[in-house]
Amino acid sequence: MNNQQLLANDNLSVKTIKEGLKTVCFGQEVKYLASTESTNLTAKKIAQRGGNEGALVITDYQAQGRGRLERRWWSPPGENLLFSLIFRPLFEINQTFRLTVLSSLAVAEAIRRETGLEALIKWPNDVYIKGKKVSGILSELGVKDEQLQYVIVGIGINVNSDPSIDHEIRDVATSISVELRQSFSRLKLLQVVLELIEYYYHVLKEGNFISIRKHWDALSLIKGKKVKVVSRGNIQEGIAESFDEDGFLILRDYFGKRRRVISADVSLSVV
Repeated sequence: MNNQQLLANDNLSVKTIKEGLKTVCFGQEVKYLASTESTNLTAKKIAQRGGNEGALVITDYQAQGRGRLERRWWSPPGENLLFSLIFRPLFEINQTFRLTVLSSLAVAEAIRRETGLEALIKWPNDVYIKGKKVSGILSELGVKDEQLQYVIVGIGINVNSDPSIDHEIRDVATSISVELRQSFSRLKLLQVVLELIEYYYHVLKEGNFISIRKHWDALSLIKGKKVKVVSRGNIQEGIAESFDEDGFLILRDYFGKRRRVISADVSLSVV
């Protein structure tokens, strides 16, 4: 099937998303919104009302899209994938980072599989192509009486936008269409991402997180490389290793000492 055929029916809707989707759970319930303030916010309201695991909230435009650390997520209407999923995992609060891990792995693998582009994952939650960000993930927890009720995983993927027209992100962001030099089907990519998320979630529930981490490490942008880590004004440098069971980045300094890092900006060191 050529590119024009792929794009002929690329409009997002409940029908087009579910048609041909090979999942049992994820994406089988869909709430499509032409525009919304935030898919995470909408999904959170659905989860609080008892919405089922696997429910998908997706939009063509978010007025207040955001990423980690409250950063703005720029996305023109109708060009990218902007969606959130409801998870109801039966594990501890400190293990919820695993959902971000499996989701970023699913996004990177889907892009590689469907486009041939070398998508890589940068801890903690971003996917990059050729050194520029193409996808971000934002997870939010629902907790009651210290018990995990649900997790909302929001995913943004730059599919057909051109980040170069936005002066704030032109040097740090890219899209699939920019890298391929042609438009690409959002629907096809969405379905593959959902199928991979369901697959890795099954692996996780079987207790095989080690397998997921091994695959994630194989696609890591920073593993084994010199990095600079900025956290709350503090700067550390060293060699990035993997992450631990709680999602902390393991950073080995130049004296060989290992440190655990969380909630930080990580960039490849130029020295």
